[in-house]
Amino acid sequence: MLTDNELKALQSLKGLISEKYKLLEFVVYGSKASGTDTVESDIDLMIELEDEILNARWDIYKITADVNIEYGCVISPVLFSRKEIEDGPLGESPIYKRIAEEGVSV
Repeated sequence: MLTDNELKALQSLKGLISEKYKLLEFVVYGSKASGTDTVESDIDLMIELEDEILNARWDIYKITADVNIEYGCVISPVLFSRKEIEDGPLGESPIYKRIAEEGVSV
């Protein structure tokens, strides 16, 4: 389960991303979502953007790194655009299905 500090980090990250991009989904999955996490677990996070924006991935990875340092946690994002999910094979991929089944919106 997420600690108060991790929840604050996620809320900060969500706000920072929302200021720059059209954010559709912000979903924690994996051990933090299922409650099977340990003290060494990272926070698996799926971020879905409305549009595929050139360089958005690297920008979001940098923002995430800054939040990780500020809050002393490890958020591991995967990014998708709406188009990748709806028009490509990604909507049928094992990772996306897993996130859809067990993910928790933040």
